[in-house]
Amino acid sequence: MKNILLYKMVVEGFDFGPYVTKLIIAWKGDTNGLCAEDFIVNVTRQGGAFEPTPIVSGTRKITKLSVSGGYVTLDLEVHPSYSYANALRVEKIEEGPGKFYVGNQWAYPYTHSLIWKGIEFTMECSGIEMPLADSFDISGRFVASDNVILQYASFVPPEAESSSRPLIIWLHGAGEGSWFGSQRADVAIIGNKVVALADKKIQELMGGAYILAPQVPTMWMDDGSGAYTKNGITKYETALIELIERYLIDHPNVDSKRIFIGGCSNGGFMTMRMILQYPNKFAAAFPVCQAYDPNWITDEQLMGIVNMPIWQVHARNDGIVAFSGAERTHQLLVERNAKNAHHTWYDVMEDISGQWSDGKGNPWKYDGHWAWIHVFNNDASAEVCGRDITIFEWLAAQ
Repeated sequence: MKNILLYKMVVEGFDFGPYVTKLIIAWKGDTNGLCAEDFIVNVTRQGGAFEPTPIVSGTRKITKLSVSGGYVTLDLEVHPSYSYANALRVEKIEEGPGKFYVGNQWAYPYTHSLIWKGIEFTMECSGIEMPLADSFDISGRFVASDNVILQYASFVPPEAESSSRPLIIWLHGAGEGSWFGSQRADVAIIGNKVVALADKKIQELMGGAYILAPQVPTMWMDDGSGAYTKNGITKYETALIELIERYLIDHPNVDSKRIFIGGCSNGGFMTMRMILQYPNKFAAAFPVCQAYDPNWITDEQLMGIVNMPIWQVHARNDGIVAFSGAERTHQLLVERNAKNAHHTWYDVMEDISGQWSDGKGNPWKYDGHWAWIHVFNNDASAEVCGRDITIFEWLAAQ
């Protein structure tokens, strides 16, 4: 007869992805005297296209045990190197020359086994809790006039109906698309730490902000053929602007003069596309590791955004989207006397919180493309009007 335990899995967003941090177990039996040292937790999950094995597994270190009622919670150690703790895997679909999609998917099956004092238990997951992410509504679905369908996640700040509030629009990278609707919109907010926009730190700075995180079926840079655009055209422009307009109608307490748009990589491309096409719609923009080729920008378009507050973030060692494009875009704005164009350029992407190291005392090194890490932590800063200011302090002032 199998020893079966039901449990919930807690997944939290980190700089390096959504990791499983806790198991909340419906314990059968006496909870008195339980201690972490008596437990062993093993994990097995489906691997992704870029992982060395199709199945990824490991043993989780338990850092804390707590008891509440009949539930036992095991806190699990997290580190960027523990790939087996990641709740997502990366897959790739190729549909022909130049037509491919690389994206995050939930790493199911994702299973745990438990050994307590030599007794092995079969674990059955009864649900997933995602702090912060659970405060988002991920059921949004919008059908545009051109029949393009966008899924979206959204967040409404507490007591939003009591006053006018800003809106932050976040546009995901290529990895967080819906894969033709097969992936829920939570991937767009947890694949990278977009959930931080709803955290106390940023919400207090913004005075309580609505958040809208649209999710496309493929990627923002899809020109309609399934391939990456070569001229800046995207099949999702009409759908996105119509979704924004619909959201404003449905949420009358959004201040239409304080709509802020940002995004990373593919989403940075789309951020640039939207402000170039609709310069009067947005109060400010924050493109991150953006992929919009400055050669696609006309002088007329540049003059249309020269007075718009724009803050770019990019790393010089970005191996996915060349830093030179963002740098040149900033130069073009400065040459036209842009007064509120700012940037944060990093030589490398590494942990600056002091929390994550490589085991030798050196800061953990991230992929050079991951410039969004310092944005979501509100660590990106620059000198503005003679003083250092962070990106969300600046955004809140626009």
